[in-house]
Amino acid sequence: TKLSPVLPGLMADALAAEQIDDFREAFMNFDHDNDKHINIHELACAMRAIGRDPSDAELQDMFRGVDLEFTGLIDFPEFLCLNTRCTLRFSDPKESFLEAFKIIDKDCTGFISRSEIIQGLHELGLEFEDEEMDEVLQGEGLSDDLGRVNYEEFVNILMTK
Repeated sequence: TKLSPVLPGLMADALAAEQIDDFREAFMNFDHDNDKHINIHELACAMRAIGRDPSDAELQDMFRGVDLEFTGLIDFPEFLCLNTRCTLRFSDPKESFLEAFKIIDKDCTGFISRSEIIQGLHELGLEFEDEEMDEVLQGEGLSDDLGRVNYEEFVNILMTK
């Protein structure tokens, strides 16, 4: 798959097992030819089956966001990634950020690297220019001696911008 090896684990950690089962069932129900892939039309049906009704433009954006090889097909990990982004976006933004960063913070220190911050934001569907990221990360007390970022403080700054 074209997603990073860490991504399916991050996505699965961010969702309850019941949600993953619901997504898997929706995916399998609309994989009509049982090839373990769905196209954009099947995606539209699957999204409606789980209670989402994206516009055609939103559907195109979602599909392009996970079909990075431009095959016109997505597999279940890509479908899970897409739906995790949607699930996190519709919940409390501050909690979504914190949860995404906590999943990345494997040693539970409260600090993650700049690249992990960028990865977490990307998983939530957010992109920052380097200059924007530099500006936000300049804050006092935001980084430790190793250059890792205190993600709770980072989220507090994001919520005030």
